[in-house]
Amino acid sequence: MKKREKIILAVMSACILFFAVYYVFLSAPSAPTVAVTGGKSEDSAKMMTEISNSLKKDETVEPDSYVIARAESNWEIDPFYKGVLASAKDKPAGGGKGPDIIYSGYVDLGVKRVAVINGNPYEIGDKLELTGAYYLKQIDSTRVIVVDREQSRNITIPLQQETF
Repeated sequence: MKKREKIILAVMSACILFFAVYYVFLSAPSAPTVAVTGGKSEDSAKMMTEISNSLKKDETVEPDSYVIARAESNWEIDPFYKGVLASAKDKPAGGGKGPDIIYSGYVDLGVKRVAVINGNPYEIGDKLELTGAYYLKQIDSTRVIVVDREQSRNITIPLQQETF
């Protein structure tokens, strides 16, 4: 055995010996905590009224209730979204006449882009699974452009934002 291996084994055995001594002799068993159960219902009612009164006197309850009320109300804007909020309800696809096209997702794979339209993935140049001659012309993170070859027009579809 080399000198280095002897030193490593000596340090390891010293650590094992120290932890064994510490575990057996120095660590005293802790007393279990005892929970008192039962009691009279009057005591419980008295305790609840005391807690209720102390909460009414507490100064932090008012701001907390304000925060809860604001969180539950409908928000005008999403504070975490840094883009343009556009939904299919606000702007009809293609100026009114046209199929129901819902652009709901976008994936940029570096080399190619994939758009999720009506639940199906499409790349640029793919024919949409709709009645008519609709082809995907352009994919952007906020919108897609679909070409209607029958009527020779471009339809801009904004990204539909899901609200929870």
